[in-house]
Amino acid sequence: MRLILEPGFPGERQMAVDETMLILLSQGVIDETVRLWNFSPTTLSIGRFLRVEDWVNLELLKEKKTPFNSKVYGRRASSP
Repeated sequence: MRLILEPGFPGERQMAVDETMLILLSQGVIDETVRLWNFSPTTLSIGRFLRVEDWVNLELLKEKKTPFNSKVYGRRASSP
């Protein structure tokens, strides 16, 4: 297992890296990874199974100029 400590990047980039790493892991190209990161600028991100209409005030996000993204992939957290 490897550890990656990553500085803040935009939400789109962080989600793209997560998705790419998941694909590569499923193909056996990379090892399991713990990746610690944050969003810069601050970004609202919701999980794959959450409905935007139920959880996100899009007008407030627009007013505050806060970026938003929703994961299109994902797995439930699990314990070993």
